[in-house]
Amino acid sequence: CLPDTKDVRDIQYHEVMGAPVPFDWVKGFDVEKHLGITIKIKDQSQSESCVGQGNGYLGATVNAVITGVYDEISAKAIHSQIFLPRGGAQIRDGVALSTTFGEVLEKIVNSHKVDGSVDEKFMEDKSWITSAIISMAKNLQTKSYASVMTYTMEAWAQAIRDNNGVVAGVTGNNNNSWLTNE
Repeated sequence: CLPDTKDVRDIQYHEVMGAPVPFDWVKGFDVEKHLGITIKIKDQSQSESCVGQGNGYLGATVNAVITGVYDEISAKAIHSQIFLPRGGAQIRDGVALSTTFGEVLEKIVNSHKVDGSVDEKFMEDKSWITSAIISMAKNLQTKSYASVMTYTMEAWAQAIRDNNGVVAGVTGNNNNSWLTNE
């Protein structure tokens, strides 16, 4: 995932959030407990589809808030439309796509091959795009998004709590230390 930089096209969350309730660090916030759901851990394997994966999780969570049903959103449907030639994607492009194109259910556009594997070429393939799927995607269109460009944990915690999650980028190297679902 590539870190985003401030973009003049983005609404800044701190400018529209008003006077938020301070975050309760003792109570914390768990979106799964809040919604009464369990979110399945996904594996992007050898693809660089982290932005598609993150936006898929957020879209599914937002949809669950509205409908009461958690349906997975296709990371492939997001990644294949926004990937960069050198790999990865910009987070802002993922959330912006959700407001212009919409989102597609995982059961419509699968983010894994039949054998369960995932690779970059597969995730970049756009052959799934049809007029019927474009129409379906509009049903899961996000109304808006805002950028959280801050380095305070309080603002991040408030944004996560108040929006049932955020999509965030982390820079660094993968040293294969994140090998569990914990």
